[in-house]
Amino acid sequence: MNVFSEPVDHILVRGGCCSLRSAQTFLKNNNVCVNGFRVLLRAVYADSERDDITVNGIPLPKTSHLYLYMNKPKGVVCTRQPGRHKLIYDILPSEIRAHLLFAHLHTAGRLDADTTGLIILTTNGRFSNALASPDSHISKTYNAVLSNDIPQAAQNEYIRCFAGGITLPPEKKSPGFTAKPASLSFSGRRCCTLTVTEGKFHQVRRMFAACGNPVEQLCRVSVGSFSLPPDLPEGECRAFSSEELRLFSDF
Repeated sequence: MNVFSEPVDHILVRGGCCSLRSAQTFLKNNNVCVNGFRVLLRAVYADSERDDITVNGIPLPKTSHLYLYMNKPKGVVCTRQPGRHKLIYDILPSEIRAHLLFAHLHTAGRLDADTTGLIILTTNGRFSNALASPDSHISKTYNAVLSNDIPQAAQNEYIRCFAGGITLPPEKKSPGFTAKPASLSFSGRRCCTLTVTEGKFHQVRRMFAACGNPVEQLCRVSVGSFSLPPDLPEGECRAFSSEELRLFSDF
């Protein structure tokens, strides 16, 4: 079972066959088959784009999920709850907002309002959970501009400190914790690139603040195998290619 598989009842609902509540009854009263095998339990998983699914001998139209890259601008939040910031869903193109599956679109993880860069949006809950789950240990890479210059000798100390795991104090509702080892490199006295394998509340900003050097600018450039397309302007999005989708199919 790959990350694109999902419960067959979700596929039936998207195909307009039944509601989620009535899915089990629908399976009992109709001949629903996946690749020729009859399905009687709603918890059976299938891939709506790869598997042949029929209802009483009639092929169910393939209902492809949405998978999007977004280059998130500053001042935009990854939520559907109205507030003082603009919502990421409000800046999506009109054709996406008019899509049949728009109500199911969500972000795979979040970036705070002041952080820019790569956000992945999808309608596939298993895919987003696999990307965002702490248990997946998927790397996330950020480019940061720090408040204060760091001489070469001090840069080496930062690198050793981050590689050893930094202990962070509590912030708001997030408890203190010791961050897992992270990879840090510098491209200038204030510019650096950090790769972490966890994503707790404001973690990257808290790590640098714990060293006495707050972040001025922060941009996420990759999540696992997915990188921010270099030609994608800030505030715009584009769909994954089929090759990009299969980067994650064996997760």
